[in-house]
Amino acid sequence: MATDIVHSFYHKKMEEEIKRLLLDCQKMGIFINKKEATALIAERSKRGFMTKTQILEYITQLKGVSR
Repeated sequence: MATDIVHSFYHKKMEEEIKRLLLDCQKMGIFINKKEATALIAERSKRGFMTKTQILEYITQLKGVSR
């Protein structure tokens, strides 16, 4: 079981999901880091599907940037 954990932090499957999400976001022109990606994964699991606009709004809210 210890071999399934990456850096004693998360499961290998989560690492794969983070990489996939980062690639998908880059294709949309959204550049985020791994911490933001894990938060976005959690939010997407609550909401279901999220559009590019919704992702941008969530990341903006997450970073605390006001318009």
